[in-house]
Amino acid sequence: MKALYKMRESQNGYRLMSYEALCHLELCKLIIKLHALPQTTPKYGREDGLSTFISCGWWLDASVFLYESFKHLSLSSSAYEKSIKSLPFFSDLEVVRNNIHTYFKSGNYGKKSSYITAKKLKDYKLDEPDWLYSLRNDISLVFQIHTHSRLLVGCDYFISHCIFESDEEKWDGPYFQAYSEFLSSHICKLAQNVSLDYFNLEELPLRESLPCVELFDYKSQLLGEKAETTWPVTFRLLVILYQISNILLLLEDVVELDSIAHDSMWLLFFGKLLAMKYDESFDNLQSLLKYS
Repeated sequence: MKALYKMRESQNGYRLMSYEALCHLELCKLIIKLHALPQTTPKYGREDGLSTFISCGWWLDASVFLYESFKHLSLSSSAYEKSIKSLPFFSDLEVVRNNIHTYFKSGNYGKKSSYITAKKLKDYKLDEPDWLYSLRNDISLVFQIHTHSRLLVGCDYFISHCIFESDEEKWDGPYFQAYSEFLSSHICKLAQNVSLDYFNLEELPLRESLPCVELFDYKSQLLGEKAETTWPVTFRLLVILYQISNILLLLEDVVELDSIAHDSMWLLFFGKLLAMKYDESFDNLQSLLKYS
């Protein structure tokens, strides 16, 4: 009886995994459509940032999902586990998945924020100010533009946070693209095993009118001076802001949600993503109140 229960539990887990794979694959297709749209001329910032902003959020979510899927499948076969761990991007996948948390249980986040900040300052030659200091910036702030006002929705510290404790030097444009292809190809393989008798998802539609999101170059030093919190706290708030703003912007302004509102499968998928973001946010805030 116990063996039968475990078998059914495993089958249900596999179906759930396949359903999520199909959802992630359709979301990936939507992001590809987003990247294929003509880039708009920025009104105030350095460049249009909508497709980059949305895809980076999916990049983390897909990494977490794929890692957990590999872990689930490895339980039934040691040979499969060995083959997964030999994949060229598996070590990167593990790093990104482990960086899902925007807080540490011990409360010590200063080391991570200090390392990332110092590295970016050095990369952009701002660690030792010279006569070109005023012309250089080390961070990109992400703003959603509303008519003549702008709303801060994130910062590129989010990417540095995701790849922390990996070989950061290799993460250039081509490497990000190769890693993203690794994610999408393996998620596609998982989704191919889905029986449409169980899950028949509608295609995700883009809104006709998309939000204006732009990237602005800025200095972390100026941001730190304007913030009324310590730098580790400010850093953490920027990272969690990206996570929350990303899913809200996706659902409220990018996906034509009304057209899939009747599809319970999509609502369950997005409901889970939204719950994960808010759970992480509340854990982060609780940690801040306890240790800051």
